[in-house]
Amino acid sequence: MHYELRRDDVRVVLDDENEGWFGDYDPKNNKDERLLRFNVQQFLNDEWGDVDNACYCTGLPVDSPPEKIKEAAALIMWAVKPAVEAGISIKKACERLSWVGAHDDKRMHNQSRHGE
Repeated sequence: MHYELRRDDVRVVLDDENEGWFGDYDPKNNKDERLLRFNVQQFLNDEWGDVDNACYCTGLPVDSPPEKIKEAAALIMWAVKPAVEAGISIKKACERLSWVGAHDDKRMHNQSRHGE
């Protein structure tokens, strides 16, 4: 699964990188599920580059409905785009955004690495 949202010179990418609630996805653990990772990028000098401290695993399962994935990307974009364009750190915002999708449908409430 791969989804991109572009607005001007900022891009939010949601990807399946085989991550789960406790690190690498473990299909043998019935409490684990594959989750999407987001990355914020900026277009500079004719190429896309990663924004510092802007790549985090979410609480959004890879098999989420497309509209949920689009909503998550739009929320992330809304929260980070002005700061990215102004050259301001988005680390703290991205840390908070890592919980996108985590509480939908009363999902996983166990301690996980998302709050670290």
